Amino acid sequence: MRRLVCLLFLPMLLYGCVAQNQLWFGNRRQNQGNQNNVVRVYIDKRGSFYPDADFSIPKKEFIKGESKCLNISTKEYNGNLKSYFLAKTTRIDSLSKHYNVNTNIPSKEQFKAVQVKILENLSNTIESLKQANNTNELVILIHGYNADYPTPNYYELENYIEHFKPDKRRVFLEVYWDGLTDKGKGFSAMKIWSTAQMNSSYVANAVRKIINCIDVTTKVRLITHSLGASVGTGALFNTTSKWTNVKEKGYYEDMMKISAPSNKDIRIGMIAPAIPGTTTFIDFNHRKDTRTNQNDTILPVNNNIKRVIIGYKETDEALSKKFLKKKRYLSKKVGATSLGANVETDGQSEIDRTKDTMISIGYNSENLPVYEVDFKDNTYPDEHGLHFYMQNKYALDQFLDLLFDEKINP
Repeated sequence: MRRLVCLLFLPMLLYGCVAQNQLWFGNRRQNQGNQNNVVRVYIDKRGSFYPDADFSIPKKEFIKGESKCLNISTKEYNGNLKSYFLAKTTRIDSLSKHYNVNTNIPSKEQFKAVQVKILENLSNTIESLKQANNTNELVILIHGYNADYPTPNYYELENYIEHFKPDKRRVFLEVYWDGLTDKGKGFSAMKIWSTAQMNSSYVANAVRKIINCIDVTTKVRLITHSLGASVGTGALFNTTSKWTNVKEKGYYEDMMKISAPSNKDIRIGMIAPAIPGTTTFIDFNHRKDTRTNQNDTILPVNNNIKRVIIGYKETDEALSKKFLKKKRYLSKKVGATSLGANVETDGQSEIDRTKDTMISIGYNSENLPVYEVDFKDNTYPDEHGLHFYMQNKYALDQFLDLLFDEKINP
């Protein structure tokens, strides 16, 4: 009933007054309990890294007018670390001193230097954990939108992986990003969707920076849920075709400046990916290959993204976007999520269309890295949450086998 009411009021939800729905990561404590192979990173809506937990950021100052309707220009500065610190000299100077950065340089340069320091500290922590756990594998977990507290899901998935694949130790990087929140109000869920999509592209650039800072021999495994797939794919290649007016957005320029990760064995597994398939993977080759040249194109023969695993469920109500029994009715209104529901277009499923797209840019049956796992579930047929997908153990095991088994071509 709640979903039906939301759909009936769709015009108001999409175009009505929008209050602040930014996330504030107040508690940024690192590893909890006995998790000695887990590190966490917190990223704001514009791809800036939060300082460590010892540096306090008051919520009321970081997100002003939380319960009020704000115009777009005001909303841009809320929940934005760069805007927050540059608003007052005392703030940026305090942050710079915390990270031993020169306070005599311009404020923008201070903030940039601090971001570099945070990234360095993060990469050092990851490398230290890799050594301590005698592993060369990094698993990056990326949640979707409207997930203000994904920690339990992360813990559940990590624990399952550790028991299902006990052959080796792994280091887990939990990514916490501003995918916005509806504050528990179903009416707000659709209002924040388009903005969350934009946020995901900025965060993708941040995740790309992280991967580029770790040892290039590290085996990287990304596991995403829902809109986290937009973050994960954008971190690995330059996903620009699915966005409108991309050259007007700051994330496009940043993406073009940051080389795509060059680790030799990268794999991405997407559970319920809330992204389009064809317009995302048409850009699969669009990434600087720093091993050979500086062009924005990589040849299939040099492809280092060894596997792309799509965990889909055709009956996922959040992804199929049915309205009045019409599939994808809402996709044009609020953004396509066709890949995760594997919806049909002109009699062809989205995954098959994605494979054809990959073939059109140079791949073939021998080197096509795309695999799919059907999470069809009679117990939770409509549910979209990661926890519900994990209850399908048969599908989850297939998914993890493809992601972690050493054999490249099963």
